[in-house]
Amino acid sequence: MEFDFTRVLGQARAKNVLKKITLENNIPPFLMFIGPEGVGKATLALEFAKALNCENEEKRPCSNCNTCRLMSQFQHPDLYILTPNPEESIEKMRITGELRTDLYDPTKDIKINEVRELERELWKSGTYIARYRIVIVLNGENLNRESQNALLKTLEEPPPETIIIFVVSDLSRILETISSRARKIFFSYLEFKDFKNYPFTLTNKISLPLLFRLSNGSIGVAKRLLGSETIRKRKDIVEALLTADFKKLALVFEDLKSERKEMLNFVDFYLSLARDLLVIEVSDEKLINHDLKVELRKLRNKTTPEQIHHMFIQGAKSYRNIRRNANKEAVLYPLLLPFYPHSFRDIVKL
Repeated sequence: MEFDFTRVLGQARAKNVLKKITLENNIPPFLMFIGPEGVGKATLALEFAKALNCENEEKRPCSNCNTCRLMSQFQHPDLYILTPNPEESIEKMRITGELRTDLYDPTKDIKINEVRELERELWKSGTYIARYRIVIVLNGENLNRESQNALLKTLEEPPPETIIIFVVSDLSRILETISSRARKIFFSYLEFKDFKNYPFTLTNKISLPLLFRLSNGSIGVAKRLLGSETIRKRKDIVEALLTADFKKLALVFEDLKSERKEMLNFVDFYLSLARDLLVIEVSDEKLINHDLKVELRKLRNKTTPEQIHHMFIQGAKSYRNIRRNANKEAVLYPLLLPFYPHSFRDIVKL
């Protein structure tokens, strides 16, 4: 039997593990797909669900049989998707035909009521028409402690013919009692040879190699970056840091949308600058923002190692603030502290 997971770029190791356990009929009831944001974890979870239940005996998933079509349309009675606000997000998935984590707000918790409703459904009856009933928990780390504990009994003794797949980017937020029960399958950032095969719509502001470096080989991050105000103003941001023009940076912040993805874009870019300020001491060739190397070298000459270290610390704090649903000012303005070492209140007054 042939397995066709070509809808997911790269990830040969993860694909081979799934093929092996399927051929050996040794499929664990609880799998955890672990890796960076936007590298194909959710898509491969859906393709694996289709492959396990595909009606074609020669190639799975065939994407043409009734089971594959229903699962692709998120209308199969034996496919369950657990997300924050599941009704709204699954409707968006049906419209786009894709299992994408950008179709809902991943900062929101998956509530215990949603977990209990899922468990009632799973224990109510067996499979309807498929070989296996598949549960895909997107952003499994968004299950709060109460929700994870509520799901524990089902993970310890899963219903028959049921496979639960956690899609996880931050394993540290999963309880040990949960993670220790899972068969873990790891995903990595894509190599450029795979990344370049995705049909991005590029602008004259960003080339494919630059997009690859900025996204670190994550298709999900790359799609988030395209059209971003942060990316359009990269040079302005670096020049403002170089001249200590914090009023100009404040105007940049005002122009940014108060959306989670735009704040993530800015923090990602900020941390790429911190990384480049370290790397430029050794070589220009390894820079993420290679097209800004002249400005970066000037900025490095004015920046101390302590300031660069502080940039990494502030970037990590801003990531945490985004996860806590902090407002734009609380996420972005503290990023200026390494360059303007006063209080948050002083920076806002600039």
